[in-house]
Amino acid sequence: MINRDTQLCMSLASRPGNFGTRFHNYLYEKLGLNYIYKAFTTQDIAAAVQGVRALGIRGCAISMRSKRAACRFSTLSTLLQR
Repeated sequence: MINRDTQLCMSLASRPGNFGTRFHNYLYEKLGLNYIYKAFTTQDIAAAVQGVRALGIRGCAISMRSKRAACRFSTLSTLLQR
């Protein structure tokens, strides 16, 4: 059930489809996780990455087409830096 504590996971895809969204949401439900997955498309990857950070989005997958551009705007997590 979606409520105020539901965490958003998302993808930035050049051509978002329904399969990944349905698959993620099915697994979240089966695992009892209070998450929802939604796919988005954007022409402004810098603004999208900034929005992901600003909104505290739990996780964001990025399609291959946009990964290189997104890397310019991302930082390594402290876990990955070790």
